[in-house]
Amino acid sequence: MEESYQPVGSVFQAKVFFVALFIMTVFFYFRFQAFTAHDPVPVIQKNVVSNKIVRAGLHITNVSLFDVKRNKFVFEGITWFSYNPAQVSLETIKKFDIFHGSIVHISEPRISKMGDNEIAQFDIKLQFNAPLDFRLFPLNDHRITFGLKNNFLPEGVHFASNHDDITFSKFLYLPGWKLRKYVVTVGTIEANLIQDCQELDIKKQLTLITLYCERTDPSVMVNILLTLILILYLSLLTFSSKEDSVLVVSVSIVALIGYRVVIQSMAPSHISYFMLSDYLYLITLSSAILTLLAGIYVTNYNLDITKQKWIIIGIYGIFVGASSLMSLIL
Repeated sequence: MEESYQPVGSVFQAKVFFVALFIMTVFFYFRFQAFTAHDPVPVIQKNVVSNKIVRAGLHITNVSLFDVKRNKFVFEGITWFSYNPAQVSLETIKKFDIFHGSIVHISEPRISKMGDNEIAQFDIKLQFNAPLDFRLFPLNDHRITFGLKNNFLPEGVHFASNHDDITFSKFLYLPGWKLRKYVVTVGTIEANLIQDCQELDIKKQLTLITLYCERTDPSVMVNILLTLILILYLSLLTFSSKEDSVLVVSVSIVALIGYRVVIQSMAPSHISYFMLSDYLYLITLSSAILTLLAGIYVTNYNLDITKQKWIIIGIYGIFVGASSLMSLIL
């Protein structure tokens, strides 16, 4: 390294770092506040108008497991069905099941009369998984779907439910999440089976419940973003050191490898596609490599401090811009 090389002052490095940090904080704060979910919601066919209905309802009293990361949910509550015993029997009602899951525990039905109808209530504990999309992790909100189904209702007998038939305890607690709203859809979902070269259509009556759950705990997002921009800051210190730039950036790349190991333990382990956290990692790694190349170029050609400062600003700009843009694209 030649003696004429002049490094950039640490005060300038700190100023640019805090400007970049401020911009990312403001952007990702508003990005975090916006509800964004890409989870698929099953398409069901609406029932035709009929006077033969089974009204289905559910009251959730407790959530004993709400693990979005592992896609495992366990709810406890009371489900009820209002039906005409002349149209459908209690034994048929008791054959209901959980869409996307299973019943862990069910009590004997409590039967009451209301006019010509009977109301059967069951204490249940249900477990289910939902088709979740994690592409925006750690910014992801979710539409979590589950429901009540019955494959054995007589022909012409349909489920009927509305928003007021699905209720939640006011003491319900979802750690790190908030129930923004929920949507109730009733209809038929079909499964096509082929048996003995014949196509069979199996129709299931379904009350589908979609929970719009908003992430309220920003700790994972803050840890990821703050760690990455700090690692980038360390790599950019090559412009403020008279030591070999390769050595300085190598420390940052080693830190990125360590970060990768840590972040994999925080992210959903069963996901095989790229998430936002993966893209942020690649953006930071690319910025560190760009810093390495820029550092070599600066020392070889003895660029003045002004040009070095513009290179630093440019690398921060690429990092902040690419990270923000990727969060919008996904």
